[in-house]
Amino acid sequence: MLRFLTLGLLLFGLSAASPANWSWQAIDTGLEAAAKADRLLLLQVYAEWCHECHKLEADMRSNPTLARLLQEHFVPARLDIQSHRQVLYQGEALSEEQLSRKLRIPGPPVLMILSPDGKQLGRLIGYRPPDQVTGFLAQLRNKYVQSKP
Repeated sequence: MLRFLTLGLLLFGLSAASPANWSWQAIDTGLEAAAKADRLLLLQVYAEWCHECHKLEADMRSNPTLARLLQEHFVPARLDIQSHRQVLYQGEALSEEQLSRKLRIPGPPVLMILSPDGKQLGRLIGYRPPDQVTGFLAQLRNKYVQSKP
């Protein structure tokens, strides 16, 4: 019996540690994908030097509940506050750095939820543990689904 319990715990641990099956997109391609799939866009505003940004991403990939919620109901996109890469946002060509200022980002990390047409629905500023991020995403997704005719 103990062998089965040990094997079960080992298999559960391996499945929980498997990598999430999603990848980051740029905001413009992410919004296109969100519109086609009728999903919300999760925008992670980050910087390469931001330790909390890397911790947040690791949490999103390693927490099974959070990873599944993101994979099944959101389009993940990233915005680098220091990048000069050009993106198109609501018909305007901007660098990611300019867009972060336009969106009034105080500094990374920030998680923003956008509707498929780019309207801001909510944001979390700073690092939050996985249970808070999961609750935030689930609440906004449910509100969005209920608001649809």
